[in-house]
Amino acid sequence: MPPKSARVIRSENADPSLKDGVLSVPEFVASREFEIKSMEQAQLNSKYASSTRVFQSLPRTLRRRAASHNVKRIPKRLRNRALREMHQSSAGASGPSATKPGVRGRKLYRLKMSRKLLKLAAKLRMLRQLPSEGSGTVRERIKSLSKQIEDIRKESSSDSKPILNNDMGSCDIVGENKLASPPPGRRYAKRQLRFVWTPTHIWHAKRFHMIKQWGFQIPQRPTQKCYRATNRAARTGAIAHETSYYGTMVAKSSNVQALVAKLTNRIGEPSQKTYHGWIYAPHKVTKGLVWCFESSVMIRVHPAVFTEVFEFVQSNSDTIYDCRYALGSLELAGPRALSCLSRVVHVENGPSSTKWLQISRYNCDSVPVGTTFVLGMKDPRFWKHSRRPPVSEPQPSLPDLIISMSSSDATSTTDAPHAAALLSSELRNNSYKNQHTTKQLSDQFQRTSPLANSIAKFVIDSSPSIPIFVTKTATTWCVICPWFWILPLWIKLVSVPEVHVGGAKQLHQINYERGHPTFPTDYPFLAQGWSENLVRSTVSKSVHDKLPQSKRKDYRQFENTVDPFGCDWFFLQKIIFGTKLHPSVSDGVAYGLFDAFTAREIHSMNDLFLAIEDSRLSQDHNKVLIELFDKNNSFHQQFAAGTYKVEPIFPPLPVHQIKLELINKGTISDHARIYRVPRSLLNAYRNGTCADKPDLKELIGFVTSGAYNLKLGNCTGIGCISADHKDKYVLVRNSGETLTRLAIWSKTK
Repeated sequence: MPPKSARVIRSENADPSLKDGVLSVPEFVASREFEIKSMEQAQLNSKYASSTRVFQSLPRTLRRRAASHNVKRIPKRLRNRALREMHQSSAGASGPSATKPGVRGRKLYRLKMSRKLLKLAAKLRMLRQLPSEGSGTVRERIKSLSKQIEDIRKESSSDSKPILNNDMGSCDIVGENKLASPPPGRRYAKRQLRFVWTPTHIWHAKRFHMIKQWGFQIPQRPTQKCYRATNRAARTGAIAHETSYYGTMVAKSSNVQALVAKLTNRIGEPSQKTYHGWIYAPHKVTKGLVWCFESSVMIRVHPAVFTEVFEFVQSNSDTIYDCRYALGSLELAGPRALSCLSRVVHVENGPSSTKWLQISRYNCDSVPVGTTFVLGMKDPRFWKHSRRPPVSEPQPSLPDLIISMSSSDATSTTDAPHAAALLSSELRNNSYKNQHTTKQLSDQFQRTSPLANSIAKFVIDSSPSIPIFVTKTATTWCVICPWFWILPLWIKLVSVPEVHVGGAKQLHQINYERGHPTFPTDYPFLAQGWSENLVRSTVSKSVHDKLPQSKRKDYRQFENTVDPFGCDWFFLQKIIFGTKLHPSVSDGVAYGLFDAFTAREIHSMNDLFLAIEDSRLSQDHNKVLIELFDKNNSFHQQFAAGTYKVEPIFPPLPVHQIKLELINKGTISDHARIYRVPRSLLNAYRNGTCADKPDLKELIGFVTSGAYNLKLGNCTGIGCISADHKDKYVLVRNSGETLTRLAIWSKTK
């Protein structure tokens, strides 16, 4: 029988269902069924006609630009075929015809020098020493490392102790009463001079788009499409984010209560729970984490404001430690986040381990915000597979468990020795003692039974305890542990089937879908949010300018003098206060009049627009022109009531931070414009029959984050509007479009 062609569809030329002009329905249906199945089979044959290798037909989540040759990383049904293909490939490549010309000249020299440099750094690590922070050419650095190794060997006969206590090169890097120096890179140190790699950088660099920001290389988003997968994981499973770029500091003070009161703007005894909310330094700067233990306070904030908060805490405490490179963190979102985490965190027996095992059985969305566990765990790599830990005692109900945790003291969820180890540089460094390399772990597993799930028990018992801090935030579970234990924990965590991974963009998506603003993007009234808006506007403009002239959109016909590439808060402040200062302006003929000092006289809206455009030349881009509405501020009260008076030098514009949702169909994009709804056109907009474009004088705000919300099944947005707007309805128009849509808004929490 000849082979089937991938592009031939079998069909019946003579239709047997038609006899003597009479159609037999059963035979006709059977004939069509045969043809449809033949077409489907031809499509499959065509798809796999050129896919002769296993790695060309992997599931989406396993596809890589440079695929792994480890057969354990592909489905079991394909492993035998993959082994056979790799064997045939290696056998075929052994002949002389497959030999490729080697690397020559300068490229070969660079490779040899890099290899020598890596060998010297590895030799230093085996001697348990840190490489010196050398700079210069590769040859100079090789010479410096060689001299360092020679000096160490000469001093080996003396009583000098090694700097490191492990073969992995892990150590605690902390700055006492000063900012810590970035850690020297274990490999590729030259790439980490300006932007520090997080512990999981190598893992993320293969699978994610990375972004350089705030002194770190941050995983921004996966290379695969994952918008729906992120929503699905956040609703039914768990999604993990590596957030070690967040800055952590530990302060010691004789008056902890006063320090916490200044940071949180709250009076009273510090709670046993973790504080999640606004951090004041001394004014409101960002949302962060504050946790107290005895005379120490641990503060975790966004890297954009770390230096500002560090200097404020330093002036109000006895001693402060910069732990940015000593403590790393992960965040997990989703109802199964705590359950997945408990599979890889093998806790030691202690006062809080029972509560931890009990609460990890429940949906973590029901756990109150601020719930905190401080535990001790073993190296998660000691176990092959993640398994749910057993609970020996009777399992209480979730309400009873929460009540018992709230009514008891802090020792029910916090182990004092492990809490002290987490906050101490010396004890954190002790947790790295004899940290196993991958080769050492492989040797340990080879000595055990193939059916065993872990290495020998005496090795596990003799290994040091690792302090771990777990707390519940508004949308995620935050995990903090020593910096060089983040990677082992991450590797085991992502192997859990229910866990998906995400970057900074996915964390923004989760917050957005739940109606929570994301710092700093959705906080334009703060200095960091203002700078972020300027950066995004500049990037959007540069991308637009690189397009050919035929592909560029003419924004002038849509936006007039408003910046089309971002949220133009400068224009909003000037148009609102300008119309108040010149109440007699009208939509007259565009003409210009100037006074004796060549200043433009404002008689029409066009004059006001031109005056605003001229004032951009003297604009201070670093000055924040809007501020969040404060009910205790007298000017804000007058502004909201409409009884305020405006001076020629305009004050910052009071705004409300809001979330909005479209009433009818439509889309909302970033930096969309928000307008007042004319009363006469409200019913028309409700019915979707009005296509009038609002006037610029009706502009009241902008959308900082807008997209389709899969959780609600509708387009929503987060933004800011003028504090004098009272109506619950607004109009939304995307930048560069004429279509306007009706939306309803409410304040964010």
